[in-house]
Amino acid sequence: MSILIMMKEGGSLNIDTIGNKPIDEDIDFLPDTDGKLELISTIVADGTATSVAFTSMQEATYRTHLLTTTASSPTGHFNMRLSNNGGSSYISSANYYKINRYGNVTGSDKGLSRYSADTEIEYFVGTDNSSTDKLGWGYTWLNDLGQASQYSQFTQMAGGHNTNNNLDYYAFGGGQLAIAEVHNAMQIYNNRGANITGIFSLYGLKAE
Repeated sequence: MSILIMMKEGGSLNIDTIGNKPIDEDIDFLPDTDGKLELISTIVADGTATSVAFTSMQEATYRTHLLTTTASSPTGHFNMRLSNNGGSSYISSANYYKINRYGNVTGSDKGLSRYSADTEIEYFVGTDNSSTDKLGWGYTWLNDLGQASQYSQFTQMAGGHNTNNNLDYYAFGGGQLAIAEVHNAMQIYNNRGANITGIFSLYGLKAE
């Protein structure tokens, strides 16, 4: 597999293939425009549900979104799926791709992880965060959700606490849902069906 990663000032992370599937557009690291962030919605998860969902993403207004998260769960980790029908259902076909560089604070575990033709984006918020007092976190740029002729893409920085070895982990990478259509809702959920606690805020980037 050929992988080309190039970072440049102002803005983009180029990956020529993810899971042997070509990407025609740059994955934006930072949008190549001036603008300001406008809060769309904040969800406070109080530990009584296994998922949170954004069903009004205003994808026709904003081409770039930012999702900020701080969250915890007593077991498992957090995955993500997108929807094309406002959240009535979420896409579970094997069209999700992700690649990221990860490591822990001691450098004893590090590498490149890749998910090809998956049914979800795994480890979307932090790492193996099986703890109620250690918060996983993430900053995720989402692009082209409202573009019917483009794949929906994301670039992310995230981290969390791994209770298997009691170390903090950090990751940077990106991915896409390789279906060219409008995606207008997003669900984040615990992979083991456990309740989650945290704050999830979605912003739109308004060009000026």
